[in-house]
Amino acid sequence: HNYPIIISENSELQVLNKTHMPPLGILKAKNIKHSSLILNNNDKLFLYTDGLTESMNNKEELFTTGALLELLTKNAKLN
Repeated sequence: HNYPIIISENSELQVLNKTHMPPLGILKAKNIKHSSLILNNNDKLFLYTDGLTESMNNKEELFTTGALLELLTKNAKLN
């Protein structure tokens, strides 16, 4: 249920926040929304769960979505 992120060839991030639903299997969905997009040849699609952004360090500080976006920006050129 976290928004996917596109990392473009020029290292720009785009959070895909157009369609949002509860996680599959949690509620009986009557009308599931869908959307589509076209990725360019060198774009990367980053998918993750809240287990990533809600993980904690030894000081019990959350690894937030903001920290994730910063990490992806710094490492956008990696495969």
